[in-house]
Amino acid sequence: MKCIQPKANGIRLVSGLHMNQAKSSIMVAGLFIYGVEDLARANGIKLVFPPTKYLGMPLVASRLGASTLILPTTISEKLQQMCTEFIWDGADMTKKIHPINEEKLCTAKEFGGLGITKIADWNRAAICGLVYKLATKQDNLWVKWMWANKIKANNFWTMTIPKDCLWSWRNILDRRVNTQKMVKKRITDGTSTSFWPWHDPWLGGPLLAKRVDASIKEASGIHDQAIVSTLIIAGTWNCSHFAMPAAIKEEIHNTVLFTRADPDRWTWTISKHGNYTTPSAYKGIRRIETPLWWNKLVWSKWALPRHNFLMWQAGTSWCSLDTE
Repeated sequence: MKCIQPKANGIRLVSGLHMNQAKSSIMVAGLFIYGVEDLARANGIKLVFPPTKYLGMPLVASRLGASTLILPTTISEKLQQMCTEFIWDGADMTKKIHPINEEKLCTAKEFGGLGITKIADWNRAAICGLVYKLATKQDNLWVKWMWANKIKANNFWTMTIPKDCLWSWRNILDRRVNTQKMVKKRITDGTSTSFWPWHDPWLGGPLLAKRVDASIKEASGIHDQAIVSTLIIAGTWNCSHFAMPAAIKEEIHNTVLFTRADPDRWTWTISKHGNYTTPSAYKGIRRIETPLWWNKLVWSKWALPRHNFLMWQAGTSWCSLDTE
């Protein structure tokens, strides 16, 4: 610190910028804690130990999570291709004809696949997590920066994709449609949830604004910037004085109003605890098929893995002569 402090003072005199001690920290490793504590206390800087984060990412980490970085499509496809080739050919990575396509391999076991994670869809699920963080305005430095510099006064759910934006930001905005199907706002008083444009998804199904045409919307008496609390009186739904289709009125009346004092809050509808997880988003993205009758027989826990694989090949109507 004796060497760094004069340099920092020199930078301050030239540029006018000075170190904010409240936001600065000393990160150390391999030193005795007693001497380090005295050093931090003398300079008025807090002491941190690894692992620590900056902009929501770990500064020192041996592995990074899937949601840390958006993978380009070409990389996801190449990784998936390598995994598929390894299943059929082992270490021989030369191009060969695969008897079963990778989409079938990545299908869940109960639907006739091997349950292998499809990297491209897992990457999309991780991007949905970034969408969820932005939509819910989580207390995160990256989220705050994106709202201040990218989203600004726009509504996140309905803003148009800029033509000159980075591909990573475009990917996040493209995933809004998928994420809308997996999130919902729990209504308490409706004061923080918009109504017509469905800036905030609070009813199931398609966007509310897309269900009715402009004439019905105008005749309803609910203006564009209305909030859901317009339809709530004394803690209950009251749509009688608004001209809306009967199906929408019925859906609104069937929406549960939570009586807690908390404001309207977001929930991740496809997880048990209501919070986002990448595995739940992955399941929400994947196509649901009809379970096959033989899946429990094939994947018996009492059988050897090799026998499981051969039975699966037979169940999918493919088994090479040399393996038979």
